[in-house]
Amino acid sequence: MTSVTFRVDGIARTQGSMTRVGSRMRHSNKHLDAWRKAVGWAALRAMKEKGYTLAGKNVRFAAGLIFRFQAESAFRTGRNDLDKLTRAIFDSVAGVIFPDDSSVYAMQAWKELGEESCLIAHFWEIDDLPPVSTREHKWIELPF
Repeated sequence: MTSVTFRVDGIARTQGSMTRVGSRMRHSNKHLDAWRKAVGWAALRAMKEKGYTLAGKNVRFAAGLIFRFQAESAFRTGRNDLDKLTRAIFDSVAGVIFPDDSSVYAMQAWKELGEESCLIAHFWEIDDLPPVSTREHKWIELPF
């Protein structure tokens, strides 16, 4: 895999706390499972279209999470924590784009208001990481 971009239409869902229901644990967000499936399938389609296989090395990640203007109150009150939104994305694509979320070397994510709610995600495979002393920390140039 070199790089892959995909879009998922719909309201992004957070992956946060687990709650106990009887003897089982489940996510507190009832919409999370459907969101994770949609993200996972979109990633799988994008990978297959390019003929890519699972990345074996580290990856960089960039994502734009767009919320409809009507969802502005939820956007402004912070009910969609960015770290919980990215956690849901990483768990959705683990095993599709990279082996597990510990493979993510760098990430850039943001929320914005727009016409339609969607996720636009981009992953790049990193061939060789520079030594720690020579790494420059700067924003990633985005392809979209």
